[in-house]
Amino acid sequence: MQRTVWGTGVALALSMLRPRPLRTSPVRWELPASFAAVRTARAYVRDYVDGLLDPQTGEDAELITSELVANAANASTEASAVELGVQLIGNHLLIEVFDRAEGAPQRCCASEFDEGGRGLLLVEELTRLWGWHPVPGGKVVWAVVPGDPDRSRSST
Repeated sequence: MQRTVWGTGVALALSMLRPRPLRTSPVRWELPASFAAVRTARAYVRDYVDGLLDPQTGEDAELITSELVANAANASTEASAVELGVQLIGNHLLIEVFDRAEGAPQRCCASEFDEGGRGLLLVEELTRLWGWHPVPGGKVVWAVVPGDPDRSRSST
């Protein structure tokens, strides 16, 4: 099943999640376009999902955030910034990362000995749907992380 959507934007992801209600307002953070921002982004997402999603989904969201922010930092110049946005929709978490680089995210073909190059593969495996779309001044790469309502600490 193809779960990657190129160029159609977040509207498709949101339409797939309807009629689930928004559980939280969207939150956005601006981060420097550097690999040091990955740790900060993980902490922001960890704090955001704490008590809203089950622990495993929270860990998946942190990993996905790490990969998307690292890719954005890699694609950006040092003088630019990336923007991280998250929103809980029903039991799913929407993660968006904006960078100022043009063009589609590129999935690498990593060999078994390569230390990197598997980020988008991990994103694809851990999400319900992901994709990207161009915006003025760059692009947004987004992912929908499925939550398990039966394991959520907020529902116990």
